[in-house]
Amino acid sequence: MIKFSLIGPAVRSELYLRTYNRLNKNNSTSFELIFVGNNPPQEKMPDNFKYIFSESSPACCIEIAAREAKGEFLIITPDDCAYSDKFLDNMKKSLDDFGDKKMIIGARYKQDGIFNDECLTFDLKIKDSVPLPAQATYKRTDWLKLGGLDSRFDLSFCDADMIMRMYEIGYCLHIHKDVWIDEELIKNKKLRKIRMWKITGKSGRKLLNSLWVKDGKMSKTRLDKLHPFPEDIYNVKKWSR
Repeated sequence: MIKFSLIGPAVRSELYLRTYNRLNKNNSTSFELIFVGNNPPQEKMPDNFKYIFSESSPACCIEIAAREAKGEFLIITPDDCAYSDKFLDNMKKSLDDFGDKKMIIGARYKQDGIFNDECLTFDLKIKDSVPLPAQATYKRTDWLKLGGLDSRFDLSFCDADMIMRMYEIGYCLHIHKDVWIDEELIKNKKLRKIRMWKITGKSGRKLLNSLWVKDGKMSKTRLDKLHPFPEDIYNVKKWSR
């Protein structure tokens, strides 16, 4: 059985093989990598790499990948991250150690080699803000039971909403101190402005807060019902930025 399905929107085809190699290096844990988007790989990819064409939003692409996944656990992954040594093996060991407990195993987060753990919170301005890990593990069966991602998100914060919904059904969080991702920030300011998280971040944050913050305080229950992607997800209309 596949342990992890790493799923993400397909953006930069020149990075797909590098992303795969970084995950495959020094890990013995079974995994598959599923990218969905409108930028097919230009190289021959390994058997446990799957590419699916879609012109829908990045969040919709992630949801398509989740529905196609076969792994016991899902991890949302971009194509521009470096992974710590034995990333998947360490994730698996923690999950095995916790057994049947409802646990989210999360990674630490670096930006250009510097740990930035402060960013792993819902909102620093809220006193009772809860932690939101980088590269969280989601049990695939519970992801599906919860109805998947909310279709109102384009990309940014769609994973944060899913983590909050996992908390709502009784999950706890463990941040693995020896597991991290390192985001390689784009140095060119002009290029950085067109990154999708910049484009969708403001609207995503506003939506996230409307779902989980009331009168300036965190809510333990979601404040609005889920707007799921349709069953016929492959016919979702083309996304325009």
